[in-house]
Amino acid sequence: LYAINPDGTLEWIYKTSSNIYGAPAIGEDGVIYIGSWDYDLHAINPDGTEKWKFETGFSVSTSPAIDGDGVIYFGSHDDYLYALNPDGTEKWRFTTGDSVLSSPSIDIADTIFVGSDDSNLYALNPDGTEKWRFLTGNIVRSSPLIDSDGTIYIGSFDNYFYAINPDGTERWRFATGN
Repeated sequence: LYAINPDGTLEWIYKTSSNIYGAPAIGEDGVIYIGSWDYDLHAINPDGTEKWKFETGFSVSTSPAIDGDGVIYFGSHDDYLYALNPDGTEKWRFTTGDSVLSSPSIDIADTIFVGSDDSNLYALNPDGTEKWRFLTGNIVRSSPLIDSDGTIYIGSFDNYFYAINPDGTERWRFATGN
């Protein structure tokens, strides 16, 4: 992970032991969170030093999401969505039926939305319990987008783009053709 100064010069490099595919998230305190294929979520201090790392059961490709309390949410190829406290301890984990390559999104009510390779979009309560799930016809790797009216938008490998109501019912779907 590279930190680049506004003038384009290198500030620091943080090295993981494998590839990084997701984008970093930055907490209000400036701590940077990034997943890696080394099975870890890394917490990096603003000066580029390691704060902590949390090991999952497989690769982490998603970009983390951070709620107002500093809880970090991210998915892993080990079929879990994780919630970590700001100190790096596990708050909870939620199992889906397959890999979680979708980056989670959080709405104003602190509902966490994430797609899974099990073809579902999940809506989870802040305590990690399932609120509802929406089944598509194939894997969901796109990251949910939440509109100001609460509508959730996702794409699926079933060649549809979905608009889902806040209660988990389908508002509409659009055939993308591929």
